[in-house]
Amino acid sequence: MNIYLLEIKRFLKENKKNIILGTLFFGVLLGGIITVLDQSNSEEEEQETEIEDSKKIFENNSRSAYFRFYIEKKDGSSLNNAATMNELFNMESLYEEILVETNIDIEEIKELAEEKKVPDFSPVKVKINDSNIYTAIFETGNNKENMILANYYYNYLLEEHFDLLENHKTYLLVEPEFVKDKEEQKNEISQSKNSKIELIKDNIINIITGFIFAIALSLGLLLLRELFGKKLNFIFGYTAEDFDDFIVYDKQFNNEKSVQYFVGTPNDAEKLILTEVGLDDDDKKLLFADSNITNVKVNNSIELTSTSDIYDEIILIVQTNNTTRKWFNKQKELLKLHDVKTKIVQLNN
Repeated sequence: MNIYLLEIKRFLKENKKNIILGTLFFGVLLGGIITVLDQSNSEEEEQETEIEDSKKIFENNSRSAYFRFYIEKKDGSSLNNAATMNELFNMESLYEEILVETNIDIEEIKELAEEKKVPDFSPVKVKINDSNIYTAIFETGNNKENMILANYYYNYLLEEHFDLLENHKTYLLVEPEFVKDKEEQKNEISQSKNSKIELIKDNIINIITGFIFAIALSLGLLLLRELFGKKLNFIFGYTAEDFDDFIVYDKQFNNEKSVQYFVGTPNDAEKLILTEVGLDDDDKKLLFADSNITNVKVNNSIELTSTSDIYDEIILIVQTNNTTRKWFNKQKELLKLHDVKTKIVQLNN
């Protein structure tokens, strides 16, 4: 098998814990970010204020008209006083203006509700939801008049005729329209349920996507650490290809004989072995088939050798987790001054 594939396999095995932890951390983080961005890009569902028609009063199929608005105070906060808004919308002076301009008698409609003993009914009412969005509702028992009233109040707000709101900003969110009938509401509920199922599916997909990116990100960061970290651990983490030849020793490869042959050939050549941290007895036993070697010298750096020494071959020993990138790069640059065969032996712990 290719030595690089074996090293990648070892890399994955040794970093299994870091990959799992990184995937969990970045998976949750990225999955959440993707979900939030996905939801923010989609149209926000408007929080509806419940609107019910007073069938007990009018006993017909008329539908209320309504519009929605939001009021911001001078300090930027929202005005959230439905009682005040109801008082403004139900001023007697405003009733009189409406009667003159539209011929709709709101007082007469209120009297009809009293006759039918429907308490607290008003043809004009304002409600507020938890988002401080107001809904103005108009119910006269006549669709045409409902829409006339809705448009009248809508323009009244738009033209800023309420003195009390003079220093406030009014945002008209939904133009006048009729309340949806029961069938339309059922369809919307059905669509809402389907939307929730789709939302769950989207969230699952976002989480899976987040974990896929998390795996890639975790592997990428670990690879960057091997490519630029202080210590040399894997053959792909440094430029072994710049040397004439290289070999990797690992117990799992069972390649002790191959390493000894690699180091010992040719057996009559003068050789210099460079190692940053030295060679213990086990390292020497691994590298040299014959303990009585006379043509091999060991040193910590090429610059510590004599310029008069002549070598046929220089072998650089990379001991994983011990040899530093700084030392390796320094030796590689100095070796360019010597016109000799160069080798690398990587010893995996």
